[in-house]
Amino acid sequence: MKKYLILIIVAFCINSPFAKAEENPIKFYVPSRGEVNAYINLQKYLAKCESSVIEKNDQVLWSIFELSFKYNNIIQTYLIEAFLRNTKNISIQNAYLEYLKSKSIETDETKKILLIWGKRTPVQSNAEAYKLANDEIYEYINLTGMKEIGFFDNNLYLTIPNNKWNIMSIGNDSQFLIYGGGTNSVTISIKKYDFSIDDSKHIVEVEKNRFPNEVFNELEINDFLKLCNSEYMVIKYGCDNVDGIYSSANIDLYLYSKKSSIGYKISYFMNFSDINILADEAPKIYSYLAEMILFSWVE
Repeated sequence: MKKYLILIIVAFCINSPFAKAEENPIKFYVPSRGEVNAYINLQKYLAKCESSVIEKNDQVLWSIFELSFKYNNIIQTYLIEAFLRNTKNISIQNAYLEYLKSKSIETDETKKILLIWGKRTPVQSNAEAYKLANDEIYEYINLTGMKEIGFFDNNLYLTIPNNKWNIMSIGNDSQFLIYGGGTNSVTISIKKYDFSIDDSKHIVEVEKNRFPNEVFNELEINDFLKLCNSEYMVIKYGCDNVDGIYSSANIDLYLYSKKSSIGYKISYFMNFSDINILADEAPKIYSYLAEMILFSWVE
């Protein structure tokens, strides 16, 4: 009797609504308008730094270096890390090395940055990609630049990373932007629905659960999100987990315009090969993309 009771208890725990769902490692929150303005200003400042000669003890730049270790803000912290990996400005590299030395800092992230700056051999890819000294691959998908692009006769706008996107269209209602493809790639897909808001909500419900750990969240439209001009906003995001490696993720944002009675779905999909040096940082990068997808709006 005890044996059967144990089996019943185990079955209940597995199927119970209180059983622990698979953890989603993507962090997401809606930034305030102040945070967004600071992020945009940081983008501009870093672009200016990249094209200038920087003194090793530049205090503003040192403050920015410090933010990458201490600032609990996804869009700004990750922006600085991505900038440092990709900078080709030798004076910035020297300033960062001086900063690390003076603060006695050595982390997994700083080791990766120094590897990426070191000896490397170009490898074939649609993006800029290199084989590093430790035989891992670094594929440069630019997540530090920003550019606005309009779709569907400029009724929908996205602010996307500034890469040389390959753009494909499927009919009048869908478009795809693809970049990378060796060990790291990103796809942005856009689709429109000529439906009522109730039909659009039904589509959102039907398209749930691509991943077991998928998070579904209808967003409260205030502060920064008012700039999206949408009467209904939903974000959902999830990623795979194969032996602890999150090799791909999908992030969807749904917008709806009552003015035109049109709904839009914007999707970011990114994947990594396990030989990419950033593969173990994938959840952090997916979190950044989940913030970036909010930089979308309807006219």
